[in-house]
Amino acid sequence: VIDGVNATTRPGMRSFFAGTQVRGVITVSFDANDEYGDKPQHIVIEGLEVRGANSGERFIGDDGSQQEFTDAAAGIFVERGENITIRNCLLRDNGNGIFVASGGDEASLSRDILIDGNEFFDNSSVGRFFEHHSYVEAVNVVYQYNRYRNTRAGSGGGALKDRSAGTVVRYNWIEGGTRALDLVEAQDSGEIARSMSAYRSTYVYGNVINVGPEDATNTVHYGGDSGIESTYRKGALYFYDNTLVYRVDRADTYHGSIFDISSNGETAYIWGNVFMCNLRLQAPRKSLCTPPAGLGIWSLAAIW
Repeated sequence: VIDGVNATTRPGMRSFFAGTQVRGVITVSFDANDEYGDKPQHIVIEGLEVRGANSGERFIGDDGSQQEFTDAAAGIFVERGENITIRNCLLRDNGNGIFVASGGDEASLSRDILIDGNEFFDNSSVGRFFEHHSYVEAVNVVYQYNRYRNTRAGSGGGALKDRSAGTVVRYNWIEGGTRALDLVEAQDSGEIARSMSAYRSTYVYGNVINVGPEDATNTVHYGGDSGIESTYRKGALYFYDNTLVYRVDRADTYHGSIFDISSNGETAYIWGNVFMCNLRLQAPRKSLCTPPAGLGIWSLAAIW
C-alpha cells in the first residue's frame, strides 16, 4: 500500500518540472538531470494499492518542505512516458485514479499505455466534475479487464475518460460515475493526434456497463466536449459485443440516452450488444405494472 497522506518524497529526487510531484502519489516523468525529450520507457507498475492523492492532503516534498496535492492529483500520474503498463492495482481515494498526460510535441507525447486488470473505487473530487477514475490522453491506449466501481459520493467525475488516438476498451466491468465512457477530443496533443488515422477509430467491445439510477443518463459519450467541433474525433466508434444494463429512476430523470454522439461528424457502429433497460416507476404514474400507492417498482422496460 502506497498512501500519499503524510508521505515523504525521497530527498534529492528532483523532477524536471517543479509541479510534477504535487500531481501524484506515484509519478512517471523525467529527472531534473535529464535532457528535454528524454522519456521514461518500459515501466510496469503492478500489484499495488495507491491512495491519498487528494486536494489539501499534505506530504513532504523532495526539498523537505510541506507540499499539498492539487485538485487534479492522481494515484498514478504519468507526466510523459512510453510503453507504460499499470496492472492489477487498486486505485482508491484519489482525485484521479490514473492520469496520463501528453503535450504538443513528440518529447512530451505519451505512447503505448496498457491499463490492465485494475480496480478503481472512490476516486474523483467532491463538488467537481474534472477528476475521474482514469483520465488519459496518449497514443495507443488499451484498457482491459479492469473493474470500475463507484466514484466518490458527491463527486461529478466519470469512470473512464479518454482523449487518445488509438483507443481500445475491452473486457472491463464499468459502473458508477457521471459517464461510464467519455471518449472525447485530444487537447494538449491535439495537433499531433488529429494527424493520425488512429484518432478516427475507437473500439469498445466485450464490456459490461452497469448504470444505476444515481449515475448519468447519457452513458457513452463519443466526439468532444469543448464546443469546438473542428477538434472533435470526427471518426467512428465501433461498439460491439457489450452488455449494458441501464436503470433509470423516473422520479429523478426526465429523459436520457445510452449514446451521446457529439456532432454530425461522428458515427457510431453498434452491433451484437445486449441492452437491458429497467425503469423505476413511482406511483401514481400508470404503467403496464402499476405499483400500489406510495411504492415504487423496478419493471423491465425493454430488451434489444
